[in-house]
Amino acid sequence: SAPTAWANDDEAGEFWLNPTVTRALDDRTSIEMETAQRFRSSPRDDTYFIRGWINRDDAAGRTWSFGVEQRWTGPDEEEQRLLQQVSYALGPIDMRTRFEQRWVSTDPDVGIRVRQRVGGSIPMAEGDEAWSLTGDAEVFVTLQA
Repeated sequence: SAPTAWANDDEAGEFWLNPTVTRALDDRTSIEMETAQRFRSSPRDDTYFIRGWINRDDAAGRTWSFGVEQRWTGPDEEEQRLLQQVSYALGPIDMRTRFEQRWVSTDPDVGIRVRQRVGGSIPMAEGDEAWSLTGDAEVFVTLQA
């Protein structure tokens, strides 16, 4: 049987920043520019990415999205991704299903994976500008490493 994988204390430290800007094009369509900076403790390399999205809401309340991403991990690795996803609600639960194709400079094969996110949000006050407490969990299924 396969050994159990456990987190190493040396890999515990990470700090993420994820600034995002969204602009509505009409009542159902928007574009989004997202960046992320993932600062990791040694010996792992920091990661940076920029991602562009086009989002379209359908009549059933789902949001369909297509994105492209450029990612840099350390000095020697670059990655490009194509992203397709749908965001939807199941009652009070927020869901997102994403399909990714990944091209990594250190590997000749295309990586393919599905990501399923489940989460929810609780408003902390009334109104459109109010803060919310949000939590998510995500599972990655690799179809081709």
